[in-house]
Amino acid sequence: MWQTHLSWDAQRAHYQWDVTGRLGPGRLVLHNVDLRGASLEGGYLHRVALSGCNLAHANLAGSGLEDARLEGCQLDGARLNMGDWDRAVVVGCSLLGANLDLTHLDGAWVEGGVWREASMVRVTLDHARLSNVDLSGARLMDARVAGCVMEGCILAGVDFSRSQPLPKGSGRAVAHGARFVRCDLRGANVDGLMLGGASFVDCQLEDVAGTPLLDGPVHLEPLDAPALALARAWKLTPR
Repeated sequence: MWQTHLSWDAQRAHYQWDVTGRLGPGRLVLHNVDLRGASLEGGYLHRVALSGCNLAHANLAGSGLEDARLEGCQLDGARLNMGDWDRAVVVGCSLLGANLDLTHLDGAWVEGGVWREASMVRVTLDHARLSNVDLSGARLMDARVAGCVMEGCILAGVDFSRSQPLPKGSGRAVAHGARFVRCDLRGANVDGLMLGGASFVDCQLEDVAGTPLLDGPVHLEPLDAPALALARAWKLTPR
């Protein structure tokens, strides 16, 4: 049962380890543990290490996982919204249909895994790096991905759009300086997304929908037919 592994005593020992120099015993390290349905809203999980754990449909809303490491974990359908995951390392995890609305993942590193259909409304991914992640159909409305690098990711059908009438100065729906490399963006919606300084390199861009806010140059490479169609639609000057 999850209560044994995430008991109050275990959390308190982890907290003491974290705030007293991070030396010796106490750190929460779990391997191949069944934590399905765990309820740990607002939990203190900064710098935990979880590998091969099953957290499907767990409630970790509002929990702090700064600098945490999750590897090969199952989080399908989990409530992870309003969390603090800055600089977390997430490798080969499944977050199919998970809720990450309003969660911060600034500086996080995500390698592989399936995040299809995840709800990531107003998520923050500033300066994060995502490699080979399947985010198809995910909802990233009003998200911040400034300086984020996405490489080899499946972003087909992802909704990056800006809510209306959200003002431009809200700091939302921002992709300034974001870099998309070898990503599948077919059918993605970028309506209202601030794209100044963004670049798209070797991406699949067929049927990208919406009109972004171009408050700076956008780089498209190579200038194949889909890229040229976008350049015309967005009124870019090909270089």
